[in-house]
Amino acid sequence: LTGQAPYTAGTKVDTIAAHLHADVPQACSINREIPIEVSALVAQMMAKAVQDRPASMAEVSQMIRVQLPHHEL
Repeated sequence: LTGQAPYTAGTKVDTIAAHLHADVPQACSINREIPIEVSALVAQMMAKAVQDRPASMAEVSQMIRVQLPHHEL
């Protein structure tokens, strides 16, 4: 989506640590063409805690319909 990995660090261990502990980067801050609503959906899907992520693709689909009502699916 952004054209780059969400986390990059000096070593592989540092990159893994970033995946585990760093805040989820906002896609729209990396690529300004990404709408903030899409960035928010991506961030939710990348949440660290499983209870904070959508439970199914049906839930993701519903989130898209609510948050992006003017976009063709």
